[in-house]
Amino acid sequence: MKSTILAILLFPTIAIGQIDRTRTWVFGQSIGLKFTKTGSIDTLTGIYKPPFPQYEGTGVYNDTNGNLSYYTLNGKLIQSDHNPLNNDFSMGGGSSASQANIITSLNDSIFHIFGSSSGYNYIYSCFDRKAGAFRTLGKSLIYRASEAQALVNHQNGKWQWVVCHSRLGDTLYSFLITENGLETCPVISHAGPFYQDWYPGQGCMKFSSDGRYLAVTSVDEEKVTFCSFNNQNGEIVPLFVLNVIGFPYGLEFIANNKVFVSTLRPGKIWEYDISVMELMNVSKSARKLFDTSANDCVSQIQNSPDGNLYVALWEQSRLGKLSKGKNTDYNFSYTPYLFGNKKCYAGFPSFNASYFHTPALNFNYTRNCKTNTFKFNAIDTIKANSWQWQFSKGNKKYTGTGKQANFTFPDTGMWQVRCMAGNGSRIDTVVKFIEILKPLKPDYLGEDILLPKGANLNGSITGPEKMHCLHWQKLGDTSEIKIKDYKFSNTGSFICRATNAVFCTYTDTIRVRVCDSFARVAVIERKGDSLFTKTWAYKYQWYVNDTAILNAITPALKLYQKGIYKLRTWNGAECDSISVAIEVTILNIHNTFSGTFRIFPNPSTGDFQITSSQIPIFRADIYTAEGSKLQENLFSGTKQAFISLPATQGLYLVQVNGAYWEKIWVL
Repeated sequence: MKSTILAILLFPTIAIGQIDRTRTWVFGQSIGLKFTKTGSIDTLTGIYKPPFPQYEGTGVYNDTNGNLSYYTLNGKLIQSDHNPLNNDFSMGGGSSASQANIITSLNDSIFHIFGSSSGYNYIYSCFDRKAGAFRTLGKSLIYRASEAQALVNHQNGKWQWVVCHSRLGDTLYSFLITENGLETCPVISHAGPFYQDWYPGQGCMKFSSDGRYLAVTSVDEEKVTFCSFNNQNGEIVPLFVLNVIGFPYGLEFIANNKVFVSTLRPGKIWEYDISVMELMNVSKSARKLFDTSANDCVSQIQNSPDGNLYVALWEQSRLGKLSKGKNTDYNFSYTPYLFGNKKCYAGFPSFNASYFHTPALNFNYTRNCKTNTFKFNAIDTIKANSWQWQFSKGNKKYTGTGKQANFTFPDTGMWQVRCMAGNGSRIDTVVKFIEILKPLKPDYLGEDILLPKGANLNGSITGPEKMHCLHWQKLGDTSEIKIKDYKFSNTGSFICRATNAVFCTYTDTIRVRVCDSFARVAVIERKGDSLFTKTWAYKYQWYVNDTAILNAITPALKLYQKGIYKLRTWNGAECDSISVAIEVTILNIHNTFSGTFRIFPNPSTGDFQITSSQIPIFRADIYTAEGSKLQENLFSGTKQAFISLPATQGLYLVQVNGAYWEKIWVL
């Protein structure tokens, strides 16, 4: 094991009392409730009265103290003074959709509103509280959505996932909200119940509070589909299907490992144990049945801030209530008649599932996609006074201490991040898995296209490979096109925004130009262990195996790698030419040299430390003695870095920052 002391960073924490955001509910026949911190339930007055009641789900957003900020009824966004904000366009949702709207925000300033309604498209709107205006008006995200949708936090504790279901088949769409807004390219998973076109998709979609599970009830099919959810990349995988007779509609998770399912007719509530169901012993997982009166039509079930679960009862002025009794048993009862002449129907607010879950220990993080440097921040409720971190992949292990940690992942792959916190009397542990991908070159997604005078201006710009989504936009346009390769019919500057599988975003501007004259084609020669040209040019760039060599921008190039070399040259008008290739098959490896870096221990069994007294370390490339590149390591610009070389015994070359070379030996 190798260890390093991680830098302590000043990093803001997330308020643990996030459950307060669920204290105010609006639903049904303009019913407003507030769950107070003293345990009572207050009835609110003045709620907006639409032409029709909200028969099923609603969207509600509260501030950090649980005070009402916005809610939806009949597809209208209504502010806390009970005045609607969108009288001139449709926001999606409606009076009879199971989970009609979701309202959410990352910063209490920019609000994202999603509308689902059977047979219609999935609609997105964005409202700017500071400007008092909508940024996006009823944008269609997918064609023909079901009535179910759900919201949960990303595992980094900073972003959020919204998932909806197609009405055409089994497709689930995971949309990510980041600080830059909504990523409109969803992650697509074929994991939900399979809907025929005539099914309305009525039911309920819920996450477990820790985001590990996603469940979908389907009234039409009398099934409940359980899936695992990857809280980093949005992928959904089916686990098992539960057959439930009686039109399953409502669903809620309890402590992440149990679930209640309600049926419309007859009014019954089943409790299931997920751990038993995962072992495919579904028949034995139904632990308890709550059988309400024959007149009750039981609908959605919702966790609440007072620790109970409440049940929507069709056309009643009260709610059903599930309260924890002795051990882990729950008891069913009714609340008093709370609503006067108003009626409850089938739905409740669509809150973020994560609001109902505050673990004893958790951590959030931010990432620098250019360097794969992460800033980790531990969050605990046990008043911890010591924290330990472990970053591991296979036999590679790094450790650190402190409530905040800064770590640069040395290579790609799936890494396990473990945080342990103690207060002297107990130790808690939380583990998350983070996929690390190779960063793209900064501000580089493709080459400019330079065409000769009179050339055909119809062509395409090839986008980078293995991206989750590519957005193209011509400079000056207001809208983007989602396509891999962008077709152009004229000159101009074209902006490419690429998002990879873990939603790192890269941008570049690629120009299409017509050149009156091109740079002279360079003639390249080899002398010893160098390539050079005598051809004058405005600027130079050397390539090996069609890849640009970092900082190789002079007429001469020192050789440390076998391969096929070319030289690209530009004239003063920035029009280019590329030389004839020259192949290098033999190298003199003794022409390495040490710069201002020290590498030790050397020799070693494969683990090396690079230190610098002056120059920040950004990367270290490893080559075999024959000149083949073996490994790339990217760093954040610190004065100390570690490399681990899973290689056989022998001599290797390390290139630091693309310029400084040193020999290393693996024993």
